[in-house]
Amino acid sequence: MNNFYKDFYDMSESLNRLKKSQSYDVNKLVYSLKHLVGQLEYYYCDFLPKSQSGNYVPKEIIWLENSLVYVNLGRGFPKEIMDGHWCYVLKNYGYKLLVIPTTSVKEDSMAINPKYEKDIQVMMNGKKAISRLQLSDMRSVDIQRVYTKKKNCQVITSYDEICEFVKSNIF
Repeated sequence: MNNFYKDFYDMSESLNRLKKSQSYDVNKLVYSLKHLVGQLEYYYCDFLPKSQSGNYVPKEIIWLENSLVYVNLGRGFPKEIMDGHWCYVLKNYGYKLLVIPTTSVKEDSMAINPKYEKDIQVMMNGKKAISRLQLSDMRSVDIQRVYTKKKNCQVITSYDEICEFVKSNIF
């Protein structure tokens, strides 16, 4: 148990150094860690002991390929998309999703990088909108990362068109 407290002390020292640098939002990191620990506590202390299979599938949500879901991506490194983000569901593997994070497109948005980004049409809050796929941040996520209180958004751009974009820029 001594290593446990030493590790916490070391982490606290690192967080203080980061905070003093004033170049990283330590409060968001701490919030994200607190959220992660809470989710792990729920899964291992509440859900798993009551579950026969250990598989978590909320009944109220269906993750459809070619839709957007809101995902807690957690904290990342500076050039990674992190925290809560809309993500395009490329593939549903049952308990995991292959997602491509998206960003909103505004009038002052930078020009698209056609190798790594693709603008797609979506229905968000009952209105047509443009969302930009960020292929360089594609990843697999556990479905427990999906924020179930936000409803899926319908993607108007065809699944085949998006798959072709992914294939042509990954391989």
